[in-house]
Amino acid sequence: MRNNGTSSGTLCRRWTGFIDVKCNEDLAHDVAQTLASFIQNNYSTTIAEVGCGRYSATAQALRPFFKVIATDILERQDVDNRMKPIYAKDDVQSPDLRLYRGANLVYSVRPPLEIQPSILDLSERLGADALIKPFGSEIIADRRLSLCNCRGLAFYLFRHATFDPIRRYTAKRSKSKERID
Repeated sequence: MRNNGTSSGTLCRRWTGFIDVKCNEDLAHDVAQTLASFIQNNYSTTIAEVGCGRYSATAQALRPFFKVIATDILERQDVDNRMKPIYAKDDVQSPDLRLYRGANLVYSVRPPLEIQPSILDLSERLGADALIKPFGSEIIADRRLSLCNCRGLAFYLFRHATFDPIRRYTAKRSKSKERID
């Protein structure tokens, strides 16, 4: 199946009921690195993570390359210490738009269903794109979103009308794969 120039495949595994903690840590790291790579290749300047909670891997991977803003409803003392320099307490359902000034991408990793529409609304108000990496096989039924697959990682992307990162990403990949005869 083709979707916006990217292929999407389905990988099914039988549930055994056992989870290896180290495996989950590796998976979280892979998710963070894949998202960070996609964002690095398609965005510039300021990036905002909404609903960061206690998970900081993606924001930390992006910090050397972008101005990163991380927000959640948690109190500052409840956030990972590595996030404190970039963290601001904010409720995405009634956001303080000043915190997100200049962001060209608003993203969230595994946000609760009830805040996903607010993330999209925030990105529209800012004139920014939105990227939502849902829980495992969660389906987001919003026509504004495109399902994307980057290195086997599925996420949803809302593209603001003035910017099309999928076209840019696939164009970069096709140029790098061009053969010289």
